[in-house]
Amino acid sequence: MSINSNESISVSCYIEGELTDWMMDTGCSQHVTPFKEDFAYYWKFPKPGQAKLAGDVEELKIIGFGIVPLSHTMIDGKHSNVTLKQVLWIPKAIGRFFSPNVAMEMGCSASLTYETMSMITANKTTYLTGTRITNKQLYHIAARILKKEPPKAQISSAVVTINPLNDYTLWHRRLGHAHQRVIRNLPKAVIGTPTSIPYDKSNRICDGCEKGKSKRPPLPPAKS
Repeated sequence: MSINSNESISVSCYIEGELTDWMMDTGCSQHVTPFKEDFAYYWKFPKPGQAKLAGDVEELKIIGFGIVPLSHTMIDGKHSNVTLKQVLWIPKAIGRFFSPNVAMEMGCSASLTYETMSMITANKTTYLTGTRITNKQLYHIAARILKKEPPKAQISSAVVTINPLNDYTLWHRRLGHAHQRVIRNLPKAVIGTPTSIPYDKSNRICDGCEKGKSKRPPLPPAKS
């Protein structure tokens, strides 16, 4: 878990999503969510694990785990960005659970009153505050899931310039003395070339093609 640190996901790439409810449960050994869409990054287990949450009779399948970035506003109005790591995806869990035990294993501490439970970093900064749910040993946290910001459409300002030169002989030489069929198809295949490059059938074979593509030397002149 990271709190506004270099280890956390850069929140500049994210936008605030829906407001979600999390239960701060001291009896929970891992962070849990039943919603796969909460994850910014997710990994599926090769084989599902098993978990038994408080109040559940049957064991529930743990399908995978991942990273969930949160944006939280505390009671005093202060704002924090928290990245939860190793969050388990348990589709049949009754809700989202934040585990103070995981945070304390990372060096954080908890401040508990009858009305609130707050999580505090090693440098004494409060980053999460949950309010007590009546008649339960649970504390409610309201936090927004940070969603990946969709890429913005890029409109190219580049203007395609059409080459006005449509001289067949010039293009023939530019393209290494290409065959007339290649030059004729050039406007369809390459953006920026002329819309047409007319071929004058009266043109004779160029000297370069005649010399460079000749397969055998010319026959010697007859002596008789």
